[in-house]
Amino acid sequence: MESIREPRYLAAKLFFGLALISVVSGLVLRQPGYSLDMYLNPVFLIYLPRLMPFALAIISAVFGAVYLVVEKGLTRPVSVRLAVVHLGFLLLAAYGHLVVVRFWSHVLGDNPPANPQIPLWSVFMSWSALIISIAAFFLNLLFPRRKIMADS
Repeated sequence: MESIREPRYLAAKLFFGLALISVVSGLVLRQPGYSLDMYLNPVFLIYLPRLMPFALAIISAVFGAVYLVVEKGLTRPVSVRLAVVHLGFLLLAAYGHLVVVRFWSHVLGDNPPANPQIPLWSVFMSWSALIISIAAFFLNLLFPRRKIMADS
């Protein structure tokens, strides 16, 4: 029975791909009125809804670099399944945070609603997804995937 080999550095490639998609979507969503210092200020990256893809790109590129260093530099295989769980819950946390940021930008905007209701489901979803995502990341680093030996 032959063992199935996974492509090399797949976890790092997934996160670098997410970073590339986030940068492209951020460039598509950008507004011409923003100055360059707004793009470079870390507070605006998490505060303005249209700059959120750039924050996600930075975060996913850092995770991709960590996975690449662990697999290439330390020669420890990581679990692709845990990396996909990490990626999925990171996207879910980013979506929940985006809903909260859009709520506050709408409330603090020019025409605020009369009785705003904060979406508590998105706050709970973003925090719980972030905790699960970070837990999957550390589980993937602390407990590497075991190499399966083929019976000969």
